[in-house]
Amino acid sequence: AETPGNFALEGLLDFLVSGDSRAVALRQHTEFFVYPQTNPAGRYGGYYRSNPENPDKDFNRFFNNPAGFTDLTALTAAMQTDTSSDVDVLLDFHSWWGPWTSDNFIYTLPSLVNNPFFDELQEYEPGISPTASNGQPGMLRIWGSSLGGLNAELGMTPELGFHPFIYESDLLSLGESFGLALHATIVPEATFPEGDFNEDFRVDGLDFLTWQADGLTGTELALWEAHCG
Repeated sequence: AETPGNFALEGLLDFLVSGDSRAVALRQHTEFFVYPQTNPAGRYGGYYRSNPENPDKDFNRFFNNPAGFTDLTALTAAMQTDTSSDVDVLLDFHSWWGPWTSDNFIYTLPSLVNNPFFDELQEYEPGISPTASNGQPGMLRIWGSSLGGLNAELGMTPELGFHPFIYESDLLSLGESFGLALHATIVPEATFPEGDFNEDFRVDGLDFLTWQADGLTGTELALWEAHCG
């Protein structure tokens, strides 16, 4: 039902697996775990925030107590096992209902609204800003940020609005912006070797092609020649 969030996640994943030098660098520094469908039975059955097993219960209010939810019990156990409950950033893409709107915002804990990630994201998406919210204990973002959950240092829920003139391409681009902001926040600038113009941690012929394409200087070409091979 919250399809804009799904498209934004797709855009993020498209970026992460791409050959973009920033995506390559991010993969060198970061391990990603992706759970694209947290409520498969509900989605298949045509439910919104519930499923046939618990038709009157909001799936996103029971991450801290998943007993009675077969899918949720398996999901939370898998998340904790996969990540060893040691997560740096947790992204839970959503959309929100209401009047048609192009407004987008991000829920995060009050203590995290000044996290550098949000400054980096606004370089690409100036219309999106964090909104302080303590949420509820059973939300993925809140459970995932707790010691008993995933112990995430930065948990956030992007809420993306519905609007007839927001296209799939816009949402895919939005997801890419999240990836670029992660790169700017996580990847240290000083880690790339001199002459590594495409930031893939190697100095090779691809960097020469980047030098040509970007119109870099003779000084930078000399750096590449000195370090290539």
